Amino acid sequence: MLGHFSAKKAALLALFIVIIVSGGFWYGLGKGETGHSIIRFSTYNTPLAATPAVIINGLKIPVEVRRTPAEHEAGLSGRAELPAGTGMLFVFNRLAYHRFWMPDMNFPIDIVWIEGGRVVGIAPEASNDFDPRNPVYYRPPAPVEYVLEVNAGFMSKHSLGPGDEVTFDNI
Repeated sequence: MLGHFSAKKAALLALFIVIIVSGGFWYGLGKGETGHSIIRFSTYNTPLAATPAVIINGLKIPVEVRRTPAEHEAGLSGRAELPAGTGMLFVFNRLAYHRFWMPDMNFPIDIVWIEGGRVVGIAPEASNDFDPRNPVYYRPPAPVEYVLEVNAGFMSKHSLGPGDEVTFDNI
């Protein structure tokens, strides 16, 4: 009986060693020459996520999308910059006079109010100078469901303004 148990134990130990060795082999296949992991993506079964964008008069602006109250509150606050040619789109669940202010902002922005497939207003060059005793609030001229933030001067640089057509891509 004891010999049978030892043979069983030896077989389990051999199986365990084979699993460990083969696992190390397969793990090693995912390493480059430097020993760092290599991530491999298959182009036929892992589609790349399409970048969300706001399109104003044909100009495509890649955006980060903010949908929740916590995301709305954080916005661009505390960031060092917004990459050139990009923006942040705030999507609200209802039409309203959504107001914005600039605490903890490190750079000025253009705030673009969007509703009904059109730019309805712009707060150009909204300053990042913030006085908590006397905060400045930016408010749309009409109720909106979307607000786009881009770097200051972006709208004038591209001759975009109120009345311009707006569409969304992958939003």
